[in-house]
Amino acid sequence: MDETISVTEIVSIGNSYENNMARIAAMEDEFSHTIDPILRMYNAAMNLYLAI
Repeated sequence: MDETISVTEIVSIGNSYENNMARIAAMEDEFSHTIDPILRMYNAAMNLYLAI
């Protein structure tokens, strides 16, 4: 059985990949904005604890 792929399917796959990569980048930025303050607070608390 010979399976052929049309040009529109290839373009669709490429656009989907680019859209997914953009979504992943946006999620990474959102995660960083959320987790960075938490990590700073944690590090400050650990520094205070270790100073005792």
